[in-house]
Amino acid sequence: MKARSRIFTTIPNHPGDMPEGTLRAILKQAGIDINAFLKS
Repeated sequence: MKARSRIFTTIPNHPGDMPEGTLRAILKQAGIDINAFLKS
């Protein structure tokens, strides 16, 4: 994926699995389509 801007997104670094809703929110903030993420 090509960077389009200088937008930063914070990603938590905690032990264990990340909840699916959290991952979706991070991808949404970053402007990344969930299907594009899963294909990469």
